[in-house]
Amino acid sequence: MPYVGQKPADIISTAVDTVTGKFSGEVDAASLDISGNIDVDGTTNLDVTDIDGAVDMASTLQVDGAITSSAGATITTADNTDTLSLISTDADASSGPNLRMYRNSGSPADADILGVIEYEGRNDNSQDVRYVQITSQANDVSDGSEDGSYYISTMVGGALSNRMNVTPAETVFNEESKDIDFRVESNGQTHMLFVDGARDAVGIGSNTPDSGRLLHIEEGGTACGVTFKDTAGTQFGITSDSNKLIVRSDSDSVNIFRVSPVNCSIFSTEATARLNIESNLSSYTTVQLKNNNSNNSGVFLQCVDDGGGGIGGITQASNTAIAFNTSSDYRLKENVSYTFDATTRVKQLKPCRFNFIKDKTNTAIDGFLAHEVSDIVPTAITGDKDGTEDIGTVKDADGNIVDSDATELQFTERKKDEVYTSDYTWTKTTTRIVHQQIDHSKLIPLLTKALQEQQATIEALTARIVTLENA
Repeated sequence: MPYVGQKPADIISTAVDTVTGKFSGEVDAASLDISGNIDVDGTTNLDVTDIDGAVDMASTLQVDGAITSSAGATITTADNTDTLSLISTDADASSGPNLRMYRNSGSPADADILGVIEYEGRNDNSQDVRYVQITSQANDVSDGSEDGSYYISTMVGGALSNRMNVTPAETVFNEESKDIDFRVESNGQTHMLFVDGARDAVGIGSNTPDSGRLLHIEEGGTACGVTFKDTAGTQFGITSDSNKLIVRSDSDSVNIFRVSPVNCSIFSTEATARLNIESNLSSYTTVQLKNNNSNNSGVFLQCVDDGGGGIGGITQASNTAIAFNTSSDYRLKENVSYTFDATTRVKQLKPCRFNFIKDKTNTAIDGFLAHEVSDIVPTAITGDKDGTEDIGTVKDADGNIVDSDATELQFTERKKDEVYTSDYTWTKTTTRIVHQQIDHSKLIPLLTKALQEQQATIEALTARIVTLENA
């Protein structure tokens, strides 16, 4: 204490260079009030610093301890450089630099907010607006079962709205059910996964999933599909191609199931009926109908009219037999006649023996030629002798093939039923044979009547013989 007991003038003359105005000694004072600037070339060791104004630092501030604020601290920059940078020069593999947000509560409780990051700016009315907010929360503070959550909110339509919640139980997007879309982009798809908030639909490869459909899958080409594959490489796929839904096996050439706007096919590409089922394997039954009714009764196949009434079917007659049924209720019929010449018509039928051309065994069969029966019992025959039909391709207005195996009649009916619009076109590609068919059950009533006529003749002749013998 070299200046203790000295007068102020002596202190100044001793510690201050009268030419440069710089201190050369020590200043020991209970308080120091300086109205100008302080220039310190050496180290300043301050136990406690209370600064009411601004601190302007052109170099580095090193703090080995803690920086505490009772009212919050603000860092302001006048340009667009990094306002705050955290830099670690540690060369090991540990994490760093680290930013730690710690709520040191003396009484922690469930649902405590641990920290909030706010992104604010002004609107065009010079109002401060919180545009983005990130919030962390301690859901459960019980030792051993702690849970935490993370929330991201953004301004939507003038209101701060929750966009993503990461909770112990789930991760939720758009918790508040706003009209907000969710999009995932891949290397080749801008909308690889897309949730349309307005349409309440999910699109894969589509930015406009159909309203009213939960899932809409679309590919950039003419087809789109889904493939299911196991670890062995075996796969099957569901593909949409030219307005058709196709389920394929491991081989793309095999259609397990095919649905077009007009028909369904199983192991078939035919479009000649609403349902086509094919099998080229002798070891497999083409169609199997099974009834598990323990009472040995039930319907295997039911045919109904446009009003829903049954007109025929295949039923279980017993545990070992079936019955083929067709409607024969008297209430369905009129102009009933029991008098007609059956024997003459039966005599006109030409039963014959033959084998089918495609039967490699050349097995002889008893039957009829359809065109020969058509003149005698026309109701038993379907189709015309030497019948053919034209087959063509149906295209939509954009030239896409909708159906490659449709008759002109089918095309006309589908336009009438509004399956096809007026701008669809049909072009003939080939002609195929339409074979005549026979329903042998339609011959049974005629044969029965002929048998009755013959039996009546036999009985009459027998009675006459008896009379002659008695005479």
